[in-house]
Amino acid sequence: MADNLYRDKKGRAFLSFQDLTGAQRKIRLTGLSKKDAESFASRFRELLSSVKAGLVPSPVILEWASRLDFKFQKALQKYSLVSAKPVVQLTLREAREKYLELKVGKKPATRRNILTASERLFKILGHETLVSSLTKGHCEKAVATLQTTHAQGSVSQSIKKTKAILGHLVDLEIIAKSPMAHLRPGSDAGDPDLLFFVTREMTERVLAACPDAEWRLIFGLARYGGIRVPSELVPLTWADVRWDEHKIQIRSSKTEHHLGKKSRWIPIFPELRPLLKEAFDQAADKRGPVQLRFRDPEDDNPRTEMCRIIESAGMAPWPKPFTNLRATRDTELRRAGVPDYKVDAWLGHSLKIAQKHYLQLIEDDFKIAAGVVGTPVSCRPIAPELPRDSEGSPSSKVVPLYDRGLKKPLGGDPFGRKIWAQKWQTGGTENAQSGKENGKARGCNSLQSVTEGVGGEGFRRYFAGDCKVLQKIEAPRLGLEPRTCELTARRSTN
Repeated sequence: MADNLYRDKKGRAFLSFQDLTGAQRKIRLTGLSKKDAESFASRFRELLSSVKAGLVPSPVILEWASRLDFKFQKALQKYSLVSAKPVVQLTLREAREKYLELKVGKKPATRRNILTASERLFKILGHETLVSSLTKGHCEKAVATLQTTHAQGSVSQSIKKTKAILGHLVDLEIIAKSPMAHLRPGSDAGDPDLLFFVTREMTERVLAACPDAEWRLIFGLARYGGIRVPSELVPLTWADVRWDEHKIQIRSSKTEHHLGKKSRWIPIFPELRPLLKEAFDQAADKRGPVQLRFRDPEDDNPRTEMCRIIESAGMAPWPKPFTNLRATRDTELRRAGVPDYKVDAWLGHSLKIAQKHYLQLIEDDFKIAAGVVGTPVSCRPIAPELPRDSEGSPSSKVVPLYDRGLKKPLGGDPFGRKIWAQKWQTGGTENAQSGKENGKARGCNSLQSVTEGVGGEGFRRYFAGDCKVLQKIEAPRLGLEPRTCELTARRSTN
């Protein structure tokens, strides 16, 4: 042993030293083995040396001092070797309660998610375990145990939430360092085996099995509108359905805390319109909720009843019924060639999130790549609804889409939002004719128009993009490159 570490006649270990005033002091090392006493003495000398030199002890020594037993911390405080602030000893349960105080203004679902995710690790570590007694080894062993019983996504969420709880204690300076700071949560993406593509045929079978118009609308909003159920279904009212503008306002509690994400708009897709119309005709309050079955997004559980309807349609319920309806619509729209920025705006998530949680390969993708089958319905462009005449038949009038010379859609709508809602009557043909004349006057054939039915060439032009013009005449082929006459550098053609 070192000179200042000794045992008395009764075998009790003591550590003697000179304090900051030069007086001889001693600390009794009760309950420590010979090896632990030597380790304590080594760290104590380093702490004492730093304090006497007026230096800040290293983070390792500070962490060691903060994790000492209460009686040792009292001794260090007595001789001014560590700060004399009160030592707080918290259990894991108390640490979580202190962290939840930060979330007092959050939604109940957020608090519930924190409790659920952290509870998995807390059961292994022990709710009454002192945070100061936790080591890296304890946490690593607990995570390894959790990985044997839970999926990677659940393990990732548990690590994230528990790290946040312990990190909050570091911020409060209750502990010097989190014992889980070195752990990496890994990916929290959902299990790809739980993804399921709901085909059009399956969709029609479920719609036929729905007991009433209200359930058909709920299913249709999830399948064709891609909304989140129940959080975005509950606040939806008939006042949010803008029939004349062909769109629906969706309020999202999940994203409302993000700037500009409190609500979004989705189109009234052709598949969705008859379901909306049927439910609207039966609604008593034409400005009230679109459905009355589920009014509490926290307590109501439409999933159970949805599974019963799927079973009544003669099919086994697929995993995560409503989430996979949303994932199906996301996959379907992107396969149809709808630009990513439109799908992101309609469904309320980014392409990165879609790739992580929603997009999926289906059997048709392999058949199409192998040349076995042609493009299925789900891969064809989603066509906007054509105007209809007084008898309900599609109008044969030309619908002007974009005049390149004017740099804006015809009809005076700078954003193209009312392009399918205006100028259907007598002015439509005149605008189309004037657009052609404007295009010819500028020496280009820039007018795009829709003259065919659903799925026709006109709609394929529409989904080619707002700023793309389909040329009817190919550019002349001269050499390997087009003619470049205004460049000062050497060119390949003359």
